[in-house]
Amino acid sequence: MAKQTQALEEKMGFIAQAQVAYEQLMDEISSYCKQARGLREQAAELQRSGRTDFQVSEEIQELLNQA
Repeated sequence: MAKQTQALEEKMGFIAQAQVAYEQLMDEISSYCKQARGLREQAAELQRSGRTDFQVSEEIQELLNQA
């Protein structure tokens, strides 16, 4: 009976660790999505600025590549 209890406790510990790891990954993914959204917004702002010089074009492409 003690072995079963110990095995159950170990499994519960693994599940808890997996849950923490999952939540950390979801937070990281959310952060990357927010960052990508911000970069796309910056690129869109540059496009709306009406500037057509080469440097702006390069900056827009770089922002979109980072996103």
